Amino acid sequence: MHSFLNRRRTEKPAGVLRRAALSIETILILAAIAVPILIFILKVGWPKIQKYFNESTDTLIEESYNTQGGTR
Repeated sequence: MHSFLNRRRTEKPAGVLRRAALSIETILILAAIAVPILIFILKVGWPKIQKYFNESTDTLIEESYNTQGGTR
């Protein structure tokens, strides 16, 4: 009976492997969906964000010059 208990503790249930495979499949499916979305955001969204940031920074610099009396 003792050897039965030791064997029982060390064996992995078959369900663990199935759940791991399902988890890997889920991750791959999510990655397959996320990668094109990220590429789209980088190609279309990032230039707009960068343009907005640069315009805001330029405006901020111009306004700081105006508060100094127009001197640079």
